[in-house]
Amino acid sequence: MKHLKFTTSIFFSAMLFAACFSANAAGDASFSCKIDGKDFSGKGNSSYANVAIVTRPGLINFVLVPMEKQQGVPPQFNFFVADHGVTTIHAANNGDFAAKYSPGGIDNDYKCKEIAVNITSSGASRVTGTFLGTLIDPKTNKEVAVTDGKFDMPYSPYSKK
Repeated sequence: MKHLKFTTSIFFSAMLFAACFSANAAGDASFSCKIDGKDFSGKGNSSYANVAIVTRPGLINFVLVPMEKQQGVPPQFNFFVADHGVTTIHAANNGDFAAKYSPGGIDNDYKCKEIAVNITSSGASRVTGTFLGTLIDPKTNKEVAVTDGKFDMPYSPYSKK
């Protein structure tokens, strides 16, 4: 009987470990793009960063943030887009849709000239997609290219599904 209790204890511990590992693996997020030719990328997520949040049926919000330790406010790219298909955002007046880039540590948001986001997969637990477009540098009014954008992230537990 002692042997059975010991074996059962090891079995349940192993199952708990496997469940925790699987949950963490399913939660891992990644994103990358080039903004004005410079890499902007990250891995990992929190409850609000690098996760898709369903704000209402048909609309998701996600904020791409490098998760490495940083001083002050990190750079971030914020999106409000449809939960499937292609959303094209033109400038600032797009109703529910928006895209904004903040280069971190400064209150100097780049405005959206045009950004296209393509949700390529949206399942029960994850969303993946691509994006590209043009931002406007607020200091110079120069057009800034956003290229090679892609993301793969879980849904936030705070989503209104």
